Formats: sequence, structure tokens, C-alpha cells
Amino acid sequence: MIYRRIKYSIKEYLDKKILRYPVTLNFMANDICNSKCKMCNIWKRKKDKELTPEELENILNDDLFKNLSNVGISGGEPTLRDDLPDIVQVFAKKEGTESIGIITNAIQTQKVIKQIDDCEAVCAKENVNFNVMVSLDGVGHVMMRLGLEKVILRAPYRSLIMLKIMQIYR
Repeated sequence: MIYRRIKYSIKEYLDKKILRYPVTLNFMANDICNSKCKMCNIWKRKKDKELTPEELENILNDDLFKNLSNVGISGGEPTLRDDLPDIVQVFAKKEGTESIGIITNAIQTQKVIKQIDDCEAVCAKENVNFNVMVSLDGVGHVMMRLGLEKVILRAPYRSLIMLKIMQIYR
């Protein structure tokens, strides 16, 4: 009797403590990029098949993703997808989703700001936390050594300032 109780308690403990299903997912929205960093060759790729929001929704309906709560969206450069807010909406509407984050190089300031604003609105509507990470591959001479133009060096900082202003005035 005691053996069964211990065996059951251990099984119950392991079921709760050992994750049998993923809780975090890094979703590569695409495999293209608009930055020509020397340490990464993804910009050399041609646009390939990207999952549509409908295909993504079908995949997420699989029992494998029943515990999914945190999503990171990366690429390539995810803001190059015109349907990025639709992708975010698929994740945000999924039951159990708590947070969604996007990483961007923020080179195309106006496009990035619009995409981020739209994605944030989707998450706010679904009561899901939203965060943005801006990838800076170095500063000053490091960026120049990587082969990035001065205009690209300024764009992420411009985007960061715009994102901060958006945060202040909400």
C-alpha cells in the first residue's frame, strides 16, 4: 500500500515538474533579411515558403502546443512580412498565451514602427504581454567593420526613440 502511494506520488510529481509539452516557442517568421551583416548570411537567401496565418493556426491546434504560453518571433527580419500582425494574432488568440516578443533590426523605421504598433494593438486586445527587442550588432567602429552603412547605424536608434515615444504617450 505504501509502495503504491509513493509510486503514485512520484509519478504525479514528475508529471507536474517535467515538461512534456513546450511552453516556449521561437517562431522564425521568415528567412530573409534587409541587413547585410558579415557575421550572418541570411540576407543572401531568396524568399522561401512562409507559413500562412491559417497554416500556423492549424499547426498550433496540435496537442503538442497545448501548454504554449510564451512566443518569440524572429527571422530573418520578421517586420518584412506584411502579415506579421496576423501571425501575432494567431499566437495571441491561442488559449494560454501569456507573452509574445518580436526581435527586429529596426532598419526600416517607419515600417517597423507600424508593424510593432499593429502587433501591440493585437496583443492588447487579447490581453497578452508584448515586448520588442532591437538587435544592435555593435556600435560605431564595430558596425563599420561588419560592413554596415552609416544610415543603417542610425536607423535602429531612430526606431528605438520612436518606440519609446509610443510607450510614453499611450
